[in-house]
Amino acid sequence: MLLAVLEEVREDTAKYITNFDYFGHIYAVYLLAQFRVKEAYPPLLELFSLPEQLFGDMMDASGRILASICGGDVAPIKQMIGNE
Repeated sequence: MLLAVLEEVREDTAKYITNFDYFGHIYAVYLLAQFRVKEAYPPLLELFSLPEQLFGDMMDASGRILASICGGDVAPIKQMIGNE
């Protein structure tokens, strides 16, 4: 279910960037990171590459979140940093 929330946000990003009352994706990300769900890694890499408004201040913790779910595969994180 938490992964489905990320997928829904990925499919309709514009809807969630402008909806300041919705926090489902924020809760989903923190829970997935807490439980170290590696399947969340690819969609989160993509979502964290989108406009910062989608996650707001949570982006300050994005490195720690990605580190907790990457399963040791840091190459995509390095690539994302290089693209900024």
